[in-house]
Amino acid sequence: PVEARNLMAKDWNGKSDPFVVLECEGTQHKTVVMKKTLDPVWQQRFIFKVSDPHMAELYFECRDKDFLGSDLLGTYRMTLHSLVQGEPNDQWLHLQNAKHGDLHVIITPQFKNGGLNTPAPRTGTGSVGKLH
Repeated sequence: PVEARNLMAKDWNGKSDPFVVLECEGTQHKTVVMKKTLDPVWQQRFIFKVSDPHMAELYFECRDKDFLGSDLLGTYRMTLHSLVQGEPNDQWLHLQNAKHGDLHVIITPQFKNGGLNTPAPRTGTGSVGKLH
């Protein structure tokens, strides 16, 4: 994720300490925790290996870090089948399971076997997608 905006406040100070857990096909990545903000900027990039881009889903879980554990700020689940090979997909995702909050992501599929909506056929094995 690049950033988030208008997240819910979960801490006594009217802020949150947000981070995002991303999961795709059993692989998890996590952003750093941004302290005392409802509009964090992460600018982090993650790479997921995807076996079947037509079936794969990317799951985002935005959380507020607490001294013990964390609170849910919202989630979003997206499929990858409509993404175009090599073209950045820049979008704001409205968080679900939340009163308000949006997550900004830029997803650039780099599928080695051609995968999704590829302009021209390619050869190779396996698939790799990049997420900013």
